Amino acid sequence: MDEVVPGLDRASGSAHLDARTRDARARATRGNPRRTMGRDRRSGRSARLERRVLRVLDGPVLADSTRARAGRAARGARRRVKVLIVSGIWPPDVGGPASHAPDVAAFLRERGHEVEVVTTADSPPPPRPYPVRVVLRSHRTGVRHYRGAALVHHRARGNDVVYTTGMFGRSAFGASMARTPYAVKLTADPAFERSRRRGLVDGNVEEFQGGGGGAVAALLRAARNAELRRAAHVFCPSAYLRELAVSWGVPPGRVSVLPNPAPSVPELPPRDELQRRFGLNGATIAFAGRLTPQKSLGRALEAVAGADGVHLVIAGDGPDRAPLEARARELGVDTRVRFLGPQPREQVVELFHAADATILSSSWENFPHTVVEALAVGTPVLAMEAGGVGELVRDGVNGLLVPAGDTHALGAGARLRRARAEAAGDRAVKPRVLFVGRTRYRLPLDPALARKWDALGEELDLRVLARAAARANGHDPAFHLAPSLGPRGVDGPVFYATLPFRVARELRAFRPDVLFVQSPYEAAAALAARKLAGSRARIVLELHGDWRTATRLYGSRLRRLLEPVTEPLARAALRRADALRTISGYTTGLVRDRLGREPAAVFPAYVDLSSFLERPAEPLPERKRVLFVGVLERYKGIDVLAEAWRLAAPRVPDTSLLLVGNGPSAPIVERLVGDLPQQTEWTRRLPSGEVARALDESTLLVLPSRSEGLPRVVIEAFCRGRPVIGARAGGIPDIVEDGVSGVLVPREDPAALAGALVRVLSDRDLQERLAGGARAGAERWLQTPQQYADRVLDLVTRVAEAR
Repeated sequence: MDEVVPGLDRASGSAHLDARTRDARARATRGNPRRTMGRDRRSGRSARLERRVLRVLDGPVLADSTRARAGRAARGARRRVKVLIVSGIWPPDVGGPASHAPDVAAFLRERGHEVEVVTTADSPPPPRPYPVRVVLRSHRTGVRHYRGAALVHHRARGNDVVYTTGMFGRSAFGASMARTPYAVKLTADPAFERSRRRGLVDGNVEEFQGGGGGAVAALLRAARNAELRRAAHVFCPSAYLRELAVSWGVPPGRVSVLPNPAPSVPELPPRDELQRRFGLNGATIAFAGRLTPQKSLGRALEAVAGADGVHLVIAGDGPDRAPLEARARELGVDTRVRFLGPQPREQVVELFHAADATILSSSWENFPHTVVEALAVGTPVLAMEAGGVGELVRDGVNGLLVPAGDTHALGAGARLRRARAEAAGDRAVKPRVLFVGRTRYRLPLDPALARKWDALGEELDLRVLARAAARANGHDPAFHLAPSLGPRGVDGPVFYATLPFRVARELRAFRPDVLFVQSPYEAAAALAARKLAGSRARIVLELHGDWRTATRLYGSRLRRLLEPVTEPLARAALRRADALRTISGYTTGLVRDRLGREPAAVFPAYVDLSSFLERPAEPLPERKRVLFVGVLERYKGIDVLAEAWRLAAPRVPDTSLLLVGNGPSAPIVERLVGDLPQQTEWTRRLPSGEVARALDESTLLVLPSRSEGLPRVVIEAFCRGRPVIGARAGGIPDIVEDGVSGVLVPREDPAALAGALVRVLSDRDLQERLAGGARAGAERWLQTPQQYADRVLDLVTRVAEAR
């Protein structure tokens, strides 16, 4: 307040509203508007005392600039000021005033002033270095208000000034009766808050200014105006609230904008450690504060209900807790919503740091302290654009703003993880990621692949190092594709032999933050390349299946001769990679059981299912048919299927088998077609749309694999409402629930597979029941390109931050 107080070696005047940081740019106006601000609006001793007190209260609470220290030294000879702080809530309560009031007390005591506190609480709070006097909330409402006003009056008589952050009516009455000046820290429209609590109004704060709520609301408005007009000064954290206060008749010269300071944040544990401590798993948003109608947390619950997979953690307590818990059960999100109850400020800050975002669904807000705390720890805020929130949250930069009252927009959970990456500031700065794999790409990409890479490109500055498909002649600057280097038996070894040098070249030229590698063998090349290039890029190894099948169940049996080299190489890469990402429970179990490592993330690969979801599933066909779709490799168990079909076909003579695929095991299929030409068909290739049609025309899918990561064909079958008979191998049991969406049999057991085929094909009711389970089972495996990109971005961000 040094713009308005004489005696500081410059002219006094009313505060300039732009002088928020009290720097040399602030202008002092002429005159002395403070002359009528003493007790009972008289000049004299009270006005001078008030000026001294307001100088003490000046400035961001936790600031400690050189100028502030110099100011303290200059004022050192002045007498100590006694300040009574009044707050409606106090730790362990959660909320802005419960954080702000103790900070003010600590600030004043550090500067040699005397402090005591009056507050309300459920029970006496822990002791402080200064008196904290409590009115228990267990008293009846009228009694509690009387005791609060009486306590403020009694304590104000022994203090020079009252600084109130709540309980304004009791503070104004008690301070006025004690003839002690009071300053108000205004954080909301108290008349609106009281009217909302009484159920008199249900609109927003702007609508409330125009009237409504009847005689009681009108009385509350009059009381608010009287309380604030008599205050020696009113501090508002936002320009928005200042304009409201002036509209209530508070003289503009007695209302200042004093933004809430960024809190001092201690050194926090690593985010992944905090996530484990709070039990956070998956996309999580957090809220902390009093559970009151003004916070409109019902909207947050509805937003979570509309954002599948997103969890909400609520820290705080209040009158709305029980109704909110009931609403969560009603919406079916009680398993994704946790109520932690009141938490100390230190744990609230840790919770914010652990979460992917914080949420503010309030019908209106002034300058919410929890938003300041969230941003101070680098966590973005998802908020409704109400009141002064827009003065803190910059849409797309440190959070996301949605229109006030738009619950659907608030539920845009797919954007939460993107917001965390943007929290540091400039959205244009994206993490650089080099994707390394053996996949063959044909440019331009087909629409299904383009959707995936376009979504990733929105979040990442990416480059792809892979192989070119035969006769590919397109161009994309993000794709660096190695041409075919010889016949099939030569191309693969040459690709892997040259891969470390190609990756090293990209590390020097592109300088990625993170490498995403497709398997342990690409990871081994990336580790060598990182050493060659002297790079500090982090390596994320994606594990799509059992790495040992590459030599045991793929291609020529001569591959087995490479196992003494490839097995140790793969294990070393799996141990030395900076992070692992698995795609299923099966692959997660592999790294836990065989390597003793925990994956950094578990989520499926992106699968474009648009051609399988573009129309409703067809009823089961009258003509029974079994479908197999997959590459004809040994790991698919095509030999097991051939033997099982020879056993089953005579027992279901009205059923046929359609095999779709090509590969080294093609001779096995050719012999089967020759042995059972009336009941066996074979086509080497079908596009996605034709595969969907083939599923519609089939009774079930069969998958007798020896090993699988997370078979996409099972998810495709579920999308078309077709059950699956599969081997209990690899990731098949992660998707197929035995007896619900299909039937599981022991792997490499032709007799068991034949028995399951005959049992299902002979029972129409069983077919229908399993088909219903398959349709329901598809939902949990669906993800949009943006959801997949958000998961990749979150993993990249966490891995890069750990560097």
